[in-house]
Amino acid sequence: MSGEKEPLRKIESEMRISERIMGLIPGFRGYKQKELRRESDRLVRNRVYEKLQESVQDLREVYRELVERGFVGMWEGVDRLAAKFDRISEKVNHASYGYSGFFDAIKVDEEKLDQLIRFDLDLIYKTDALASKIDQMKGDAPSASAEAMKTELQDVLSSVSDFEKHFSQRKTAILESLG
Repeated sequence: MSGEKEPLRKIESEMRISERIMGLIPGFRGYKQKELRRESDRLVRNRVYEKLQESVQDLREVYRELVERGFVGMWEGVDRLAAKFDRISEKVNHASYGYSGFFDAIKVDEEKLDQLIRFDLDLIYKTDALASKIDQMKGDAPSASAEAMKTELQDVLSSVSDFEKHFSQRKTAILESLG
């Protein structure tokens, strides 16, 4: 994946010149790299959270459209889906940082840290896929049949469950990166 280190590179490119000089001091570079990875983790999770929150808003628009169209049997399902998205986005928002103080006392394998970054970036890809499905559903809501909307709703429900399972594996990925 070409973008798997993109958040880390963005942070590195924005470092002040004094930080770059300090990066040349023996021992400081490893510390700074860990700090950059912590910041990268925060940026990734913020991106996932924001995208999920946008999807919650889109689902509320789908709900309003279905109400207007009189698709009574679907209101509850879309409402539950929006609540589930909201709950998951809050889990993402309040999750502990992936590279907490553990790394201050433990020698960290850079490759394992990179694997953790890839895990978090995979969350972005999965979030984008979910958002795309919600966007499609929002676009279809004004004109699609009730059956088509039910099918889309079931597809999104399945996808959001898969996303939640993947996110719940994050803690395991963090612990694996430590040793």
